[in-house]
Amino acid sequence: MKARPFSEKISILAAYLGVAIGVAGCLYSLWISGHLFLVPRGASIRPMGLAAAQFLTVVITLLLGLPCALIGLSGPKKKLAGIALLFSCLPIPINMFIIFLAPIVRGFSYAG
Repeated sequence: MKARPFSEKISILAAYLGVAIGVAGCLYSLWISGHLFLVPRGASIRPMGLAAAQFLTVVITLLLGLPCALIGLSGPKKKLAGIALLFSCLPIPINMFIIFLAPIVRGFSYAG
């Protein structure tokens, strides 16, 4: 069995790391946005802290996961790197979906 070159090992590791970072960012986005489903019916809220947490989650996931996914695309695990690319960008639509879904389900409104 021939040993893989060092750059190929790095790209495989980057692809796996990109997937892990993307999945962690998605799960954290779901967790922090899930608190909107605990708001009482009829309340009017201004979730500024939530918006800041969501923004930081998206930025950190993109800054860490996207380069890993792009490095992974240069190696043999291109499908895994594509999944990492998808998961790195997925916290944005997750946050937007929950922000629009939670008031419909729970019956509260955003103030302002």
